[in-house]
Amino acid sequence: MSVINGTSASEVIDLRGLVPGPYENANGSAAGAGNDTVYGSSYPDLIQGGSGNDLLYGFNGNDILVGDDGNDTLYGGNGSDSLLASSGNDHLLGEAGDDTLYGGAGNDVYYHSANGGVDLINDDKSEAGMPGYGGGTSDVVYFTDVTMANLAFFRPTGSNDLWISSVADFSDGYLNDGVIIQDFYLGGNNTIEYLYSSDSYAVNLTTLL
Repeated sequence: MSVINGTSASEVIDLRGLVPGPYENANGSAAGAGNDTVYGSSYPDLIQGGSGNDLLYGFNGNDILVGDDGNDTLYGGNGSDSLLASSGNDHLLGEAGDDTLYGGAGNDVYYHSANGGVDLINDDKSEAGMPGYGGGTSDVVYFTDVTMANLAFFRPTGSNDLWISSVADFSDGYLNDGVIIQDFYLGGNNTIEYLYSSDSYAVNLTTLL
């Protein structure tokens, strides 16, 4: 893996023209302590934020973006990406592909747009994937392209997950383009408290518990 490390200053790190070296298939970048902006490449990337308020862009490839501390914004780009925030009030946008989003502590916002695939949201796990690190009292999932009248909610039989998509997407009986809030019905740190629709309506999801 080709690796680029940042410093303690606020920087822009651009990997978009970087090609993995011989016998490598991925790139890596570790941001420093400043408020950094990191752009991934067309290959699979591992992008690690620092303690500042960072902007991380996966671009193409199946990427892993790790927000670390601070109020971070993570953009998955194309591909099946893993976005892992930590402490702080973070914004996670999986974008195209079936992505996995971990919010961690803080009041986080998860975005889903049309044709964004099926995103799995787990608000209780840390950036290392360990449970019990979630929290926040105002976590939000925001559907940017679906109005409130066209949203649909579904709990699969025997599951603690909450599926959310459009009425049209569920018309064939399958979830093709929406979100799965993992272990939502277990409550506690697993709960996303609010949903916002594209026409600015809000739903208190805790009423479903």
